[in-house]
Amino acid sequence: MPATSKSQQRLFSMALAVRKGDLPRSKVWKAVLDIVDSDMSNKEIEDFTVLKEGMTPLSTYVVEALKKLGSGEEGTVYDIGDGRIKKVFKRGNVPLAYQLLKAATDYGVIQCLLKVFEVGDDYIIRENCKPRTSKCKKYFDTLQAIPFENSNDNLYWMIMNDTWYWDPDKECVKSKIRMATTKIQTEVIEWATRLKYELSQICGERAGLGDFGLKNLGETNDGRVVLMDF
Repeated sequence: MPATSKSQQRLFSMALAVRKGDLPRSKVWKAVLDIVDSDMSNKEIEDFTVLKEGMTPLSTYVVEALKKLGSGEEGTVYDIGDGRIKKVFKRGNVPLAYQLLKAATDYGVIQCLLKVFEVGDDYIIRENCKPRTSKCKKYFDTLQAIPFENSNDNLYWMIMNDTWYWDPDKECVKSKIRMATTKIQTEVIEWATRLKYELSQICGERAGLGDFGLKNLGETNDGRVVLMDF
């Protein structure tokens, strides 16, 4: 096995991470990319990353190169570039919901929830989004509004009570009442009914809209409003 110093091991560790897709090329320097683009096999590079006494684990190097976005009760979130983030869970257990979101993402049926691209033993890679954008606020405010006279319920509660609901077979909104809606109301009703349906597929038929609030809404790079936490 080759003898490597800590600094050399760091270079090869990060190169291997880039090769495996765990670390974007934009986050490393030229010396690492020279190894990535070399004729060395992954096995040859890995020989230089085997820990010897006093060396730092590969995971530390990878995390150092990522931009930390924040941490919470579940874990820590890092920006890995390309519109994606990596969430590392503190307790090492990835909730089942993320496994289901990964499957739904693979099938292309997710529109109103975050897409999950990879699930590991203690992490997920999902799309990044901006919280509390003007579009998020417009959707939230529209759901809080009472849509017509002589009604005590806002759009949110009418959707919760299935006044409007999503028909997955025809992929459209169905309604139990007939009424005119504005363009933004129609847009938000379609979004919220589909969101409720997607949540039911992930969390069970009795799922509502979870902890629905402006703080939990985000806008993705492709302009979708999504519920980030549920």
